[in-house]
Amino acid sequence: MRARIVTLALVVLAVACRRDAAPDASLAELEATARRFYLGMATDDGDENRRAMRDVAPTAADFAVLFPRHHDDLWKVWSPEVDALVTHAPEHAPSYREVMPIRSIRTVDLRREGSDALKRGLGHLPEDVPVRGVAIEIVKGERAAAAFVFVRGRWVWIWDLERLDRLLPAPGEG
Repeated sequence: MRARIVTLALVVLAVACRRDAAPDASLAELEATARRFYLGMATDDGDENRRAMRDVAPTAADFAVLFPRHHDDLWKVWSPEVDALVTHAPEHAPSYREVMPIRSIRTVDLRREGSDALKRGLGHLPEDVPVRGVAIEIVKGERAAAAFVFVRGRWVWIWDLERLDRLLPAPGEG
């Protein structure tokens, strides 16, 4: 009997730990991540702007988990964009400052509510990886913040996921 309980506990633990599946509590972390990003981008400190951008940007290790068969090719596309976004983050800080304060943050499941083009792109991600859209309500109205993907225990912003459908073979073909 004891062996069955231990086995059952191990199975439950294995299922719970699979591929960093985002628990419901991580939606609060996504909102906190989006808030930290906006606040970091709104400062007068260029280093803080770059740190805020770097904290939400994907890494090569994230791409290796998300796209194990195509990560090198895809990272060649996204890596220079990440570098440019981080480098030029201070140039965008004034546009964040002028829309503060944040009134609210809402998230939506992009696998269910995204456009058809986005859904085709998302077909290249593992099915168990959560993808959420973030809508930030600011003083001057709503401002969308693109797609956030839960990978390696954190939320990262991956822009233009629609282009995955152009860059990769159809899911299941290669």
